[in-house]
Amino acid sequence: MKFQNTVLSGPGRRYYTSANQVFRGSEADRKLDIFLTSVDVTLSNSEHDWSSVLVIGEHKQNPGEDRLTKTLIQLAGYAREVFGSQPDRRFVPGFTICGSLMRLWVFDRSGAYNSEKFDIHEEPARLVKTIAGYALITDAELGLNMFIKRDGNGKYILARNVKISLEDKPIASTTAIVCRGKHAIEEGEAIQRTGSTWQREGRLLKLAKDRGITCIAHWFNHKQVTIDGDPDTISHLRQAMEFGPQRKLIDIDLAKEVDSVPSGASHRTGTMQFMAIEVLQGKGHTYRHDIESFFHVFIWMCIRYGHKDVDLEGTAAPSGSKPNKTRVRPMKTSRLRGWYSGTYPEIARNKLGDMVGFEDVAAEFAPKFTVLKGLAEELRNVLFRSRDLAPFTGTYKDRNIMYEGMINAFNKAISHLGKEPQLNA
Repeated sequence: MKFQNTVLSGPGRRYYTSANQVFRGSEADRKLDIFLTSVDVTLSNSEHDWSSVLVIGEHKQNPGEDRLTKTLIQLAGYAREVFGSQPDRRFVPGFTICGSLMRLWVFDRSGAYNSEKFDIHEEPARLVKTIAGYALITDAELGLNMFIKRDGNGKYILARNVKISLEDKPIASTTAIVCRGKHAIEEGEAIQRTGSTWQREGRLLKLAKDRGITCIAHWFNHKQVTIDGDPDTISHLRQAMEFGPQRKLIDIDLAKEVDSVPSGASHRTGTMQFMAIEVLQGKGHTYRHDIESFFHVFIWMCIRYGHKDVDLEGTAAPSGSKPNKTRVRPMKTSRLRGWYSGTYPEIARNKLGDMVGFEDVAAEFAPKFTVLKGLAEELRNVLFRSRDLAPFTGTYKDRNIMYEGMINAFNKAISHLGKEPQLNA
C-alpha cells in the first residue's frame, strides 16, 4: 500500500484485488487475484468491471502450479474477458505468481507468450521493476488502441480529415483470444471495422467500389495503423465503411476474385462446421460452395437456437420452477457434433451422410423453427439432388439452377408463413 501511495502515485493507475467479489461485465463468475486499472474509473456499486482492466494477475501459493495447464487456462479466461469487454484491445499483459515464482505473460490475437520464470525472493528488485513498469508504461505499451480517440462526447476516429463518432459498444465483435479480432462499431450510416485482416478486405472493397459492385460495404478509407512509427500488426483498422441499403456481403477479407487460382495452402480457411463438403475434400472453390455454406449456417441456427425454458439436460422445466435456462442446444448429443469434430475427410463424410439421412437432422430442429423443416428440405433438394442414389455435391455450369432454386424455395416458404396467421385464426 505504501509502495502504491508513493512510487505509483503519479501515473493515475492502481493495483487492486477483487477478493471474493465477482467482476461486472462477465458471462462467468470470475474474480481476479490482482489487476491494474485507472484510478479515475467510475465504479458502479463499488464493483470493478472488465472493461477497465489494464493488466491481469493470478496468485497461487504452490510453486508447482507455475507450469500447470490449469493455471494458463485460468489466466487465459481473464484475458478473454478483457478482450470481450474491450473489443478494440490490441493485447493484454499479465503475470502469474506461484509461490515465489513469477512469470510474465502477453495475450494477443495469435495466442499467449510468456517469459522465463524468476524467484521474487532471490530477485526482489526485478519484482519491483515489473510491478512499477506496468503502472508507468504508456497506454500503447499496455495494448490499448490508440487509433480510436476519446473526448467528452465519447469515441471517435479521424478518416480523411473527417471526425466520425462511434458508439461505445460494437454491433458485432469476437471474444475469443485466437481469432482475427474483428469488430464493427456503428455511427449512423457509417460502420468502423477493426481487425487483423483489414489490408486484404480494404483492398477488395476498394476494388469492388472501383468496379461498381453494389450491395456490399461501401469503401470509404482504410489505413495501416502505426504505433510510434511502426506498423501495428495486431490491430489493423478499417475505417468508416458506409453500408448500402438492406442486403450486404460480409467477411470480404476471405473473398476471392473470379477465376483466381487456388492458393495451394494445405489448410482450409473458414468456420469448420459451415464448410462445403467439397471444400473439406480439398477441391477448388466455386459459387456452389458459398451457397452450401449458407445452407449449413441455416441448419445450424435452426438446431442450436430457439430453445426456451429448457434445462441443461434438455427437459422442460417443471411448472413454477426456475430452470437452469439455456437457449442453445447442448452439442454432446447432436448430429452437428460431427460437423466440426475430426479430420477434414471425416467431417466431409459426416455431412454427406446427414444429407442422405436428412430427416434425422430435421428432427433436431428447435421448437421455434420446426415450421422451417419444409424449407430446409427444399434447400437440401436444390443443393444435393440425388444422382444415381448418391447426393450431388458438384457445381452446375448454369448458376441459375441453384440460385433460382434457393430463391424460389425461400419465396415459397415466405408466402406460406405469411398465410399461417390467417389459417390459425
